[in-house]
Amino acid sequence: MSVEKTTCRNCDNIYAGNFCNRCGQKASTHRITWKHMIHDVTHAMFHLDKGIIHTAKELAFQPGQAIKEYLDGKRVNHFNPLLMLLLVGGFCSYLYGITNLRTLFSPLKIHDIESENPFMAHKYFAISMSLGCIVFTLGDYFISWSRKYTFPELLVGNAFICGEILLFQILMIPFFMIGRQLGINEYIRLLCIALIFLYVFDAKYQFFKAANNRLMVTRLVVAMLLMIIVAYLVSDKVIRPMFMG
Repeated sequence: MSVEKTTCRNCDNIYAGNFCNRCGQKASTHRITWKHMIHDVTHAMFHLDKGIIHTAKELAFQPGQAIKEYLDGKRVNHFNPLLMLLLVGGFCSYLYGITNLRTLFSPLKIHDIESENPFMAHKYFAISMSLGCIVFTLGDYFISWSRKYTFPELLVGNAFICGEILLFQILMIPFFMIGRQLGINEYIRLLCIALIFLYVFDAKYQFFKAANNRLMVTRLVVAMLLMIIVAYLVSDKVIRPMFMG
């Protein structure tokens, strides 16, 4: 029985099967149409077993485990963490701009930044959370003296965490809009900040397997306190001058 051969349109390799064994491209390629574009975008972004919704769900309930699996090579079902950070960061800037809400970690408003620097305004959340990634990664280096993971690996893991924090900020927009009418936004903001740092602590607790390890828990607590101090300084001394001059 003869096996049907396919010539890969990407690298000209001749092979049998559904994927090229040299470059990995699918055997079934098609002309790009509106239908296929819409399908590819929705599949990548919203597929329940893959894409950004799957990644967000895993990061919400078992962040440390999800990050560990990604760094250990289980990546096919996850959305790219750096792309997630940039996409969600841009969308977050847009939403906070049109709603004229104060950003969570500083007194800035995207609407005010636009009047000073329109180009930078729509990159506020992506840039600020990228700086947050660096702060978290430095904290991880303090926690993990064994250096099992490299700095770039830890940075990618923290991109997941920061992407999830951005999604949380998007989900909080309706509550901030209601709180603005009631005059309680400052309390909501403080609650959100507390929940975010609890989430980060839980993610690190899972990732570094701190259960029944008092030394690791101590390191986590100290690192989180240092992260809070550094995050405040970065927000006040770096991010605010960068966007408002």
